[in-house]
Amino acid sequence: MNSIFTYTDYVVFLRAYIENQPKKGRGLVQKLAFHLGVNPTFVSQVLSGLKNFSTEQGFELVEFLGLA
Repeated sequence: MNSIFTYTDYVVFLRAYIENQPKKGRGLVQKLAFHLGVNPTFVSQVLSGLKNFSTEQGFELVEFLGLA
């Protein structure tokens, strides 16, 4: 996987991140949703480009991914 700095879209990065996890990230969407306090359906909608995370959820995402 490329560095986060090679991406211009966080959704593309997040999809690639999940895809590159063991077992193609199976169960990671649910863990992320739990961490963010949202429904897994919402995370799936973000990953499909229908919705976006809020600023606060973005900070939580960075924490979840261990980027900060």
